[in-house]
Amino acid sequence: MRKLKRVIREGGVKQSRIAEVLGVQEATISHWVNGKSDPKAPQLLMLSVFLRVPVQQLIGDVEDK
Repeated sequence: MRKLKRVIREGGVKQSRIAEVLGVQEATISHWVNGKSDPKAPQLLMLSVFLRVPVQQLIGDVEDK
């Protein structure tokens, strides 16, 4: 999740809120942000919808515009 940390920061969303919406522990979000683990596909899709960015942007497969 190369860009997740930046997307969260730019969106002004707290990790605790993301954890609440996705139904995971806040530590799980922290692990994703710090590259210790990656979200599973359903969680990645929910992140994309919640943060209003394409999945490809979260995983770093597209260039920023």
